[in-house]
Amino acid sequence: MLARARSRAAAGTCCGERGQSTLLGAGVLGVCVLVASLVAVAGTVAAERASARTAADAAALAAAVGETGEQVGLARDAAGRNGAEVEAVDAGPGWAEVTVRVGRATATARAEVRPP
Repeated sequence: MLARARSRAAAGTCCGERGQSTLLGAGVLGVCVLVASLVAVAGTVAAERASARTAADAAALAAAVGETGEQVGLARDAAGRNGAEVEAVDAGPGWAEVTVRVGRATATARAEVRPP
């Protein structure tokens, strides 16, 4: 009996230590899942910001080159082709400032067209 107790103590299965590596492994796995989800969310936010900037640039350029009555429609069309919704358009002859939204990200761009 004494030899059996010594071998269990040497193997680490004595005194309630059995299963601790399982808990440690589960904890490490949980932390890895948490970090991976945070990285995924950060990547999504970054992608939405980049898409919003691109859409705002395109919409502002489209509105700036358009005729005065067509600028808002041109901005909405250009933003829509880039997956964005127009939130605001401020435009005049030869210039435009457009704010768009993609997901949770917003972006504003200003374009001015100068005659050659």
